[in-house]
Amino acid sequence: MNQMKANILGHTLCKLGSAILAGYAAGIYQDLKAVAQHVSRPGRRYEVDLKLHQFYRPYSQLYAEVFASLAPVYTRLVKLATRAGVDSEN
Repeated sequence: MNQMKANILGHTLCKLGSAILAGYAAGIYQDLKAVAQHVSRPGRRYEVDLKLHQFYRPYSQLYAEVFASLAPVYTRLVKLATRAGVDSEN
């Protein structure tokens, strides 16, 4: 799985990379490169296969567009869930 992520993203990854990516996707981290440099430790590295990276590139670009287009929907869902959680306690 980590090898596939490295190929899709075009970045060398380590095992800790999965946790960093999850934090980035959740909005905890804003700059992937900065957080990776800050928390990375020596360990197994997953190098990019450039041929596969080129194959995955159009898919990852489309995913990024879809994710960005749904951002307002996710924001509304969070607001609804937050409000529902507060209302259900009263």
